[in-house]
Amino acid sequence: MEYPVIYAGAAAGTVQVVPERDGLRFTADLSVHPNSVLRLYGCAPDGRALRVGVPQPTGAGLALTRFLSGQTLRAEGFAPDNPPEQYILADAAPHPSEPEKPPMRTGDPLVDAGLAAGTLTVSRADGGVTVSCPFIPGAACPLAFALTACTISDGQAILRLLSS
Repeated sequence: MEYPVIYAGAAAGTVQVVPERDGLRFTADLSVHPNSVLRLYGCAPDGRALRVGVPQPTGAGLALTRFLSGQTLRAEGFAPDNPPEQYILADAAPHPSEPEKPPMRTGDPLVDAGLAAGTLTVSRADGGVTVSCPFIPGAACPLAFALTACTISDGQAILRLLSS
């Protein structure tokens, strides 16, 4: 199966997921040139994240080929016959005092729906998380429901959520 990969709210390429032995082979071809190290995650509708791997630079962008055994998949809450159907690129450098997985659920149903759909990205921030998406004046914005609470910077709508 081939799935789109989302980065910063936009399509960034594709990942092919192929059953192999007792596991899955992931082959990603990504057309982004980021200035930071990114990790490819597979996302379940309930917010669980599968750490697929860190794509390496190529002339055309980033690429990744990785085999995950059935044992590794099951340890992350997935099964070889039921892989994630959504994939995102996110910062691979976690906050030193936080676990490695990015927060895939904020507790806000509208934000969580945007994260699951890949239209919003999230990162850890002091005392909470920062949710963002591209902002183009006059175009639909995935954070429209909270736009009055957002800041707009460098073409991004940014919403800061504090942890409770």
